Amino acid sequence: FGEISFDNENRGLNILWNHRWEYDKNPIEFMKIVQHLSESEKDIRLHLLGRRFASLPQGYAKFIKDIEHLVLNESFQEEGDYIRFVKDSSCSIVTAIQDYFGISVIEAMYCGVVPFVPDRVVYPEHFSNFKNLLYHSEKDLLSKLSTFFDDPNSFDRRAIHNYARQFDWSNLISEYDQNLLKLCH
Repeated sequence: FGEISFDNENRGLNILWNHRWEYDKNPIEFMKIVQHLSESEKDIRLHLLGRRFASLPQGYAKFIKDIEHLVLNESFQEEGDYIRFVKDSSCSIVTAIQDYFGISVIEAMYCGVVPFVPDRVVYPEHFSNFKNLLYHSEKDLLSKLSTFFDDPNSFDRRAIHNYARQFDWSNLISEYDQNLLKLCH
């Protein structure tokens, strides 16, 4: 991922969606939240980097048309561009109703992106030290986003990055090697 900047000034209010546009990631809820935010006076922009498959969520075309003036990117990106756009994002909104690990969330955290995640599935376990990033309802999420937009520096990007670093391959490889050697003996 290269050099990570923890400077909030250069990121603006760029919101990241780096999840598949499929039912289990609950994109309709994400679209509803963005519609609400687009009506606010905040100068938000969107990096919509999620992979698309056979079908898109109901209302997606109208959603994109309504918010096209906010969209910086609206397509899956190859690795180099993907990393650059993730690093350009200030926060991510996660609406998943099913997730076993949340790799796209961990990738964003590694890049210093502040993730707002639902208090369900895998997230309460991952975010036990970041309870201020868990939301319980749409109203709670909008309140947390408002706080973030007003003062992005009130969220510790370095601590978020450091948490995600534990999942970096360079930090896991020796543990994997040890476990594989145990299986061989």
